[in-house]
Amino acid sequence: MRRLLYLCMAGLALTACLVGCSRNEAGDTASQKVFSVGREGVCLDEIWIYARTVIEGYEQKYGNQVWAIETEDTDGMVRTMEDITRQDIIEDIRCTKILAAKAEDYKVALTDAEAADAAAQATVFYNNLTDRQIAEMGISMETAKRVFEENMLADKVYGQVMAEGGVEVSDEEARVTTIYDMYFACYKEDSAGNIIKLTEEEQEQQKLNAEEALTLLDAPEDSLSYEQVTAKYNLQYGGERTMTYTDLVAEYGETLVSDIYAMENNTHSTVLETEYGYHIIGMLALTDEQATAKRKAELLEARQKEYFSAIYSQWSLTKDKNWDYKKSVNQDVYKRIVFGGLQEE
Repeated sequence: MRRLLYLCMAGLALTACLVGCSRNEAGDTASQKVFSVGREGVCLDEIWIYARTVIEGYEQKYGNQVWAIETEDTDGMVRTMEDITRQDIIEDIRCTKILAAKAEDYKVALTDAEAADAAAQATVFYNNLTDRQIAEMGISMETAKRVFEENMLADKVYGQVMAEGGVEVSDEEARVTTIYDMYFACYKEDSAGNIIKLTEEEQEQQKLNAEEALTLLDAPEDSLSYEQVTAKYNLQYGGERTMTYTDLVAEYGETLVSDIYAMENNTHSTVLETEYGYHIIGMLALTDEQATAKRKAELLEARQKEYFSAIYSQWSLTKDKNWDYKKSVNQDVYKRIVFGGLQEE
């Protein structure tokens, strides 16, 4: 969540982070503590910077009615989007602060150029606020600047944690293959949706059709394309498929997949038999570069998340062993931040 929120905020040029409560004037949002991270208090003005960015992003995409929508959270409980997002924001802030506090341990610090960049982003953020927003929430340029610096520092620590963890995904693990399956099925679906096995005579005809199709594909002149074979024999389930190794094994079995993986691009197999019928497999791309790159990124993200979650859980427990969102957050103060209608401000 923390890195996703950071990227979302950076994309809006409104990245924010939090600093401790620094003033004590009655009624000042900077003195109204909402929760603590260890001994550091986090106040309403600071949380508003995070919340505004997230709220604005959601409302620009889905409208300001999104907050009343009910959906399941990660624990399977049905809650409103506002309730879920409120908790996400607080948890994200905790993660940012805990990460930033580890900067010295990981020998991480902002360079002069990064500090200048944080100050520039803070200026853009602050200048985009209205006088009304600044007055109501007591947002200062100083707070905005410290917010950006802490968030940038936390992101650098996260990067160092990942670098030292050596989390990787190999090209082979990520490989996605694109084939064209000319599938002569030995089953059919009746009008009631039941799957029925073809008669022995019908199965034999499907085998003959597949063998004939193979000769047409290999004809020295006027050979058929995969699409033409599919159309000629009315292959209802034939077509292009992009699949991982696991998907291929589930579909065709390990033995056939070994044969498929031995094929070169732009070649096709002989007639292959499975328990479901006969196939002629055309190899379009043993390694589909675009699909493989996407899958590799997804696997890496999931693996990094798992690795970081284990580390962060321990850090979080050490920092606040009794942390509980509902009990540790002053919900009455937090509710001063209104969800909905930011676009009309």
